Amino acid sequence: MPTWCMTPQYAKIQPYLAEFRRRMNLPEWMSNIERLVEGSKSGRKRLATMQKNLAAMAQMRASASQPAPNEKLQPGRKKARK
Repeated sequence: MPTWCMTPQYAKIQPYLAEFRRRMNLPEWMSNIERLVEGSKSGRKRLATMQKNLAAMAQMRASASQPAPNEKLQPGRKKARK
């Protein structure tokens, strides 16, 4: 299986992988995917790019959920979506 199809999923769980393995008492859980993605220079590069993109998307979501500095919301009313 090519790395490009597994990298997005792996990039999302990779930061939590050690904790998942420890809590589930499954030290080999997803080790095949880990080797597939991180086993080549191009896979590691793709993973780094994907993680950078995920961080940027998370930052955009966080900033979009906060009202603008001059915007006042009335109690019980939600900000209108554009």
